Amino acid sequence: MSKDQVTGIVLAGGRGTRFGGKDKGLHQYLGRLLIEHSLESLQPQLGKIVISCNRNQAEYAKLGFETVVDERTEFQGPLAGIEAGLAKCDTPYALIYACDQLSANASLVRDLLAVIETGNLDIVCLRDQQQTHYLTALLKVNLLPSLQEFLNSGGRKVANWYARNELGLLDSDRILRNINAEADLNDIS
Repeated sequence: MSKDQVTGIVLAGGRGTRFGGKDKGLHQYLGRLLIEHSLESLQPQLGKIVISCNRNQAEYAKLGFETVVDERTEFQGPLAGIEAGLAKCDTPYALIYACDQLSANASLVRDLLAVIETGNLDIVCLRDQQQTHYLTALLKVNLLPSLQEFLNSGGRKVANWYARNELGLLDSDRILRNINAEADLNDIS
């Protein structure tokens, strides 16, 4: 597998409602931005990274990666960020990764790609013992028209769109932690 086959789309475009309205990706943790923790672990695995952000684009651009904003208005959720990111992909696959997931396993992209290719699937999500992580997924970039159709029909739930495609799961023996609120930062071990 060549890392040039996969573009990373790091989602940092939410409202941060559970984070007091703050831009979560730009929150400091251990002396660095939350998104920097994600980017550091992803960069060696990917040929290109795009940051999907709907505010503070200049701050995100300082990180040295291309930024995109949702083409749809009114914060229509992560699928709108995925749509904007997919439009910038020139690779066959895209890794979807939330900026509030601090670090990726060093073999995440390779493992997801193995599952998607072996099963001839469209999308593969990571699953731990507690839940399926729909925003840690690998998908085929050619799904963009399907996603646009889903969004145009009023669909917003990631799981519902994924279910319309050939979906697989990659089980992880590690519990994945998303930082949904500032208090979650205190609970990280």
